[in-house]
Amino acid sequence: MVRLFVLGLLYARPRHGYEIRKWLETRRTDLWTGVLPGSIYHALKQMTKEGLVRNLEVNLRVPNQQFYGDDLGISTCTSLISVLNRLYSL
Repeated sequence: MVRLFVLGLLYARPRHGYEIRKWLETRRTDLWTGVLPGSIYHALKQMTKEGLVRNLEVNLRVPNQQFYGDDLGISTCTSLISVLNRLYSL
């Protein structure tokens, strides 16, 4: 579920990990999804390795890295949303 949140937010526009975390904290997603705001950093790292998101920063040691959804990430996001729509329409 955390991957869907991250991909969905990056689908809208590039964001820093901190922005994503604050968005999740503000909406209290941990209460209704089980997605903990701190888990997004691991998700971003994994999805970067998988080619789903990319880092806009050239220097990977910069703490304020901004990410965006790659083409593969965007298609994965829309596929996940489609699957959820089918599940919840049953």
